Amino acid sequence: PSVIGQGTYYTDADGDTYGAGTSFLACVQPSGSSVNNTDCDDASASVNPGASETCNGVDDDCNTLVDDGLSFTTYYTDAGSSLCNNPGAGYSTTAGDCDDTNAAINPAATEVCDSNVDNDCDALADDLDPSITGQSTYYSDLDGDTYGAGSPIVTCNQPAGSSIISTDCDDTNAGIYPGATETCNGLDDDCDGSVDESTALPLGSISGPASSCTVVANGSATFSVASVPGITSYLWTVPTGMTLVSGQNTNSILVSWTATAINNGFSGMMTVTGSDGCGSSSPVQVSIDYNYTAPVRPPSPSGPTRLCPGETATYSVTPVNRASYYVWNLPTGMTVTSGQGTNIIQVSVGATYTGGTIEIIAANACGQSPGRSKSVSLNLPAAPASITGQATGLCGAVNVNYSTSGVFTATSYTWTVPAGVTLVSGQGTTSITVSYPSSFTTGSISVQGVNACGTGSIRSLSVQGTPFIASPISGSMTVCPSASNVQYDIQTVAGATNYNWTAPNGASIASGQGTKTVKINYGPNSGTNYNISVLSSNACGSSNNKVLGGIAVNSIYCPAPRLTSDPSTFTSIEVYPNPAGDQVNVSFTSGSIGQSVITISDLSGRNVLLQAIECMEGPNTIRLNTELLTAGLYNLILESNGLRTQRMVMVE
Repeated sequence: PSVIGQGTYYTDADGDTYGAGTSFLACVQPSGSSVNNTDCDDASASVNPGASETCNGVDDDCNTLVDDGLSFTTYYTDAGSSLCNNPGAGYSTTAGDCDDTNAAINPAATEVCDSNVDNDCDALADDLDPSITGQSTYYSDLDGDTYGAGSPIVTCNQPAGSSIISTDCDDTNAGIYPGATETCNGLDDDCDGSVDESTALPLGSISGPASSCTVVANGSATFSVASVPGITSYLWTVPTGMTLVSGQNTNSILVSWTATAINNGFSGMMTVTGSDGCGSSSPVQVSIDYNYTAPVRPPSPSGPTRLCPGETATYSVTPVNRASYYVWNLPTGMTVTSGQGTNIIQVSVGATYTGGTIEIIAANACGQSPGRSKSVSLNLPAAPASITGQATGLCGAVNVNYSTSGVFTATSYTWTVPAGVTLVSGQGTTSITVSYPSSFTTGSISVQGVNACGTGSIRSLSVQGTPFIASPISGSMTVCPSASNVQYDIQTVAGATNYNWTAPNGASIASGQGTKTVKINYGPNSGTNYNISVLSSNACGSSNNKVLGGIAVNSIYCPAPRLTSDPSTFTSIEVYPNPAGDQVNVSFTSGSIGQSVITISDLSGRNVLLQAIECMEGPNTIRLNTELLTAGLYNLILESNGLRTQRMVMVE
């Protein structure tokens, strides 16, 4: 210790160049020592005054501060702690858990009814917490009959002396509650709003000879029901024809009837009702049927004969003597909706109905009458009325209208047109518009009525592209030789674009070829039965020839000089008798002397009688023989000096 120049050293056990503990002197610094004693943990080389502070809960730099200079986050367990690093599972940055052993208990939980547990950690539990859920409603049950009454009680736990049912009408009497047995005591025992309603049990069925086919004689019978406890009286009613002899107010009665009643037959309901003094049981009935013979055959049933699916109908017959009930037999698809067994029924018609027979049979205890039938069918529409519209000359025609007046049972109409023809509009109605191609030949337009029963009968109209044959040719039937510009006409033919005329032999067409009016120049020769014909045509073809035959060419038809100054030829023409038999008279007044011709032709234009006459000035009467003419309508034409008049005559 007396050596001069020794140094002071400290033990550096952890070798971090910082020592600690008691100092010692040495001339030379020993290994494992330090010249300072500032190490606060000489067992850890990472803890010394020169170390950097780290987040480890240790004073690394020996400044007496733990984890100083670092950012801190607070984490919690039940005990609570502050750490600079997240320590992992089992810690949370949120405090406030009041029971860290139960995951369902925390400040974010919902308070529920669970034996006063504070679920949401607000220091309030169950009914004391206004946020409680799951409470039940109870009612005071003072009489202990398990039915409560009064104001509702909302709580987590059912209070003593309470019930979840609130329908007790008297909570002071344990014998009064819904479902209790009603007794005759002036109280509403079963809480149904009625006092002392009948407690009578249902009666059993009535025993006795309810149906009998018997001889015509006086008679009697016994009817009864089983006795029911509590019922004190039995009220009986019997049908007309029966007399209640004895037993009223008991469960067994004796009834009687007369020979007259049996002869007429009687039926109806026998009824019995039990009473217990407070009310009555439901009535029990039995159908009574007493007769000596089966009913006669019913009359024919009345009701509609034509029906469609989806419709309803009523059928009935006049009541039949001695009929106790009626049996109706219906066709497939027809169903009785009410009245079966009576003389009047309501029926509904289903989709499978196609018609058939409705049969009615009268019946009683003695048997059934013969049946009476009524035939019924589908109410299909009849054929619509005739179709109106252009039927010929339709080559290339557009927007041609066709219509029918229809049929009252139809709800719509189905039209069909020939192939290639376009139905422009109107399908389903009574009127359509049609367009034809330029190549159209022939076909039919048809229409059928439709209703819920189906499609009815068809109505058709034949149509063709070519024009129809022309109307009868009008013009002079008697011609003077070499007459010129003798005019002949026909009416306009629908759809015709051209008229091709043919003149008689020896005559020629002066003008009008191609039109409906021509003028003919005749030759000098006389003759009879000359013919004029005309064809109407369009782009699709020609009609048949229309012929005017029997034209007579003779000089007697040439104009003669007038013998008077009267410009008229004949007046005051009468044809009689009309209708004519074997003869007909033609009476007229002539204004001159001259040749005249009377011609009778049929409606086709064919001459059937031709007679030349010499008429005198003044009154003339000509008698014609018509016995060879067939019955029908004829044209009678009187011609003179190039003038003519016409009358119609009927031959019988």
